Amino acid sequence: MTKRFIETSFRLLIVALAITLIVPLGAGTAVEEDMVLYLSFDEDGDPTDASDNPTEVTVHGTLNKADDQFGGQAMEFDGDSANFIEVAHSSKLAGMEALTITAWAMTTNADAQARGIISKRVGFNDADVYQVFSWNDVKMYARVNAQNSGNTQMVSETVLESDVWYHFVIIFDGNAPEAERGKMYVNGTLEGTFSHPHQAVGDSDAPVWIGTLNTGYAQTWIGLIDELRVFARALSEDDILQLMDGPTPVKPRGKLATTWARLKHP
Repeated sequence: MTKRFIETSFRLLIVALAITLIVPLGAGTAVEEDMVLYLSFDEDGDPTDASDNPTEVTVHGTLNKADDQFGGQAMEFDGDSANFIEVAHSSKLAGMEALTITAWAMTTNADAQARGIISKRVGFNDADVYQVFSWNDVKMYARVNAQNSGNTQMVSETVLESDVWYHFVIIFDGNAPEAERGKMYVNGTLEGTFSHPHQAVGDSDAPVWIGTLNTGYAQTWIGLIDELRVFARALSEDDILQLMDGPTPVKPRGKLATTWARLKHP
């Protein structure tokens, strides 16, 4: 082989590697499509929304970060009703035809009190469009549009234990048949399919609360919350497993190189 051939081949290899590693600004990945809120809690200081068109995030009271099981950080909640997170209302956070909420969570005080992980409402049945919370029988619950009767309220089969990490996925799909519009996954396993009379998440200008069901609510989360995402679409099972097991490409802001997220699995 000639020296020129070797040099040309080397240049082509470098170009190919660059194309693999470099992505255009703003380019996302399939699993990130229609992600409207992302709180990783890995940044220094207060949490920020890492989704497109980020929404203002405010910490009320005093919250600390703690090491998670993956080498990063999670937000720690102590059960004090004065300590929670408020995500300002944005039109992207309500009114969608499909909704998925995903998060890792660990309670350090498993009990049967209603303790919110995420909620968008002023109060029950007041601008009340979705929430995920632990409650009766120490199980995980989820509601869309304040539907809390019969098979419209989503309930896990899993009974929560203290000091154990769980990955929760809540799906509402207004385009699915009425009897199949709600789904709950725990640790990648489908634990229930639920009916729902509505075809879209309601409109609400209430903030999104993290760690409580709404401001002033007496019981709040006790434990850790990590990698919280909200999507304006129904995730597939492949998407769910990718978020759990990684590596998941995370879109960098103001950078060209693709960054790989921490592995998220038990």
